[in-house]
Amino acid sequence: MTRVALLALLFGWLVGAWWAAPARAQDESSLEHVTRALAAEQEDDWEAALREYSIALKTDSASNYLLSRVVHCLFQLGRDDEVMSFTRVLWRRDSTQAGAAAEAAEMAFLHGRVDEATEWYRAATRAKPSEPRNWTQLAAIYEQLGRPADADSALAGAQRAAPENPGVLYYLAWFRARSGRAAQAVEPLRKLLDIAPGYPHALPLLGQVYEDLQRYPEARDAYQEAARGDGPPEDREQALRGLARVSVLGGHPEEALDPLRALLAEHPGDFRLRHLRVDLEMRLHHLTEAQADADTLAALEPDQIQWAGLRADLRLRQGDSTGAQDALEEFRKAHPESHRIHELLASFELERRQLPEALREADRARELAPDSASVHFVRGRVLSEMQRTADAESAFATATRLDPGFLSAYFALGVVRERLGRLDSSEAAFRRVLALDPHNALAHNYIGYMFADRGVRLQEALQEIQLALKEDPENSAFLDSRGWVLYRLGRWQEARTDLQEAINKGGQDPVIQEHLGDVLTSLKLLREAQQAYQEALKRDPQNATLKAKLQGLEEQLR
Repeated sequence: MTRVALLALLFGWLVGAWWAAPARAQDESSLEHVTRALAAEQEDDWEAALREYSIALKTDSASNYLLSRVVHCLFQLGRDDEVMSFTRVLWRRDSTQAGAAAEAAEMAFLHGRVDEATEWYRAATRAKPSEPRNWTQLAAIYEQLGRPADADSALAGAQRAAPENPGVLYYLAWFRARSGRAAQAVEPLRKLLDIAPGYPHALPLLGQVYEDLQRYPEARDAYQEAARGDGPPEDREQALRGLARVSVLGGHPEEALDPLRALLAEHPGDFRLRHLRVDLEMRLHHLTEAQADADTLAALEPDQIQWAGLRADLRLRQGDSTGAQDALEEFRKAHPESHRIHELLASFELERRQLPEALREADRARELAPDSASVHFVRGRVLSEMQRTADAESAFATATRLDPGFLSAYFALGVVRERLGRLDSSEAAFRRVLALDPHNALAHNYIGYMFADRGVRLQEALQEIQLALKEDPENSAFLDSRGWVLYRLGRWQEARTDLQEAINKGGQDPVIQEHLGDVLTSLKLLREAQQAYQEALKRDPQNATLKAKLQGLEEQLR
């Protein structure tokens, strides 16, 4: 059949359907204009189609069919006010015109008239409840308006209209996942993939749902299948990113390298991806590969100091302090007035224990940026290591004044104030840390140990350390702290259990062995106490207090 014959057959069917409508043309000349309009629609010439339909409508003004075609042409042309006007006329005549109502709704929505769009979609669902798209569009508007119960109700209508419609199943799963009901999204997604295995975006969404449920093996399977499939390019990219993510979250960080490698092959200039891979390579101790990535980042963005710092850090980790310094000096030559490079150099020299050089760089950074909280923080770290505790306290206090949300500076301030014997102001700094981060285990532990070491507020100290252990129950330092406060409370056997567990969990600090020796001495287990002190002294041979304790114990054993 020729194209002309096929078009003629199609026109004949459409015109016949129109002519058979209850309000048909009163003049056969209208037929010629409708035929021309239909031909124009086939060519997407909506201006011509509108012109022809309008002429036909003048002859047959009672025809709802012609009026609905005028509305459709106006919709295609984006003439929203006229769409609304003609649709209202049509709707007053015939409230079964679901298509016109849906177009009016879409036009209203596109122009930000959400309430009007809602009313038209509701009208469309009443006119034709068997059309699932109107229900899903209505649900989308309710979701945007923050009306989840109404969105659920609209989606229920879509399911009644088409219980196995892939689009309905996908949107139902998407909406449940978006509204925090990941567990309820699994079933419609599984059903969708049985009906339409290659449905766009379904597998990445399933991976995301399993990821939200922390079912990482299943998430990895879904992402892998999506990455291998021939779906839209964005599905593969989302799947690769998800695969890298769940590999790390699921305890298999080495499996994240391949998807990151594939992503970087497609997006070599993506700084975030390459930085993620550097972080991963550093975690896996693949320092040579991490160094190559860091060098690439520095070449792509030579003016970004973070890459200079990263390159220096990696070289330092590989024992190449000269190379680390060269990387920083290279940036300093290009940007001599950058306070950040002096701040980085101060941290670098601090890491190398070159304290006078570190202080010189920190002072230069302060000259260039006196209002930078991070500069004062780094300077405080250097001064603290130089045992200039009062000066360090002043630097950390300045950092917190410049940035009231600087958690690390508050923590450091608490530490140096404790060293200065200012217990109340030290506690106040740690309480500020906890106000910023209520789950900060280190702050809870520091407060508890600080009290325990001075033998004050022991019950409160125990409560603080329990909170630290709640956050990190395997931490040997926290177990040592609890053992020490239990010792202070006279609960020696419990203290012994905690301290021994701290050692078993890898606690290498000689203080833990010393604490155990003190507890064993109180329990009159002198030979075991002697062994604990000896172990502590091996790790801290210059400790005069340990030597005195061991000597006194050995005199008792003679």
